[in-house]
Amino acid sequence: MKLFVYGLLKEGFALSSVLSRSKKLGNYTTKSKGLVMSGFSYPFVWENKYSEYNIKGELYEVNQSDLKHANFIELGAGYKLKEIDKDIFGYVYPKPIELNSSNVNVNDEEKYYEWRKL
Repeated sequence: MKLFVYGLLKEGFALSSVLSRSKKLGNYTTKSKGLVMSGFSYPFVWENKYSEYNIKGELYEVNQSDLKHANFIELGAGYKLKEIDKDIFGYVYPKPIELNSSNVNVNDEEKYYEWRKL
């Protein structure tokens, strides 16, 4: 299964060890529009049909053990695992969380959000 991650599960971030046995396929920007990112200590991504933005993150070929661990964390925090692009799944929050954050890089020229370290 291909898993798209955009926050603390990314390489070099606090929870990156969760995917340590999975193969990182590289950096990835979602193809589907209609996503929004906000957050403070960790990111929230939710669907908004009016958004013209994508999300920039990383793509993994995730094994079952790592997926189970990631699901425990992300589903336990209220996220839903959804197909965000064809055959690519990611964690999406079920409702808007309107928080401005300096951790979210908004690229208005290329139309994407990206979670970054400060």
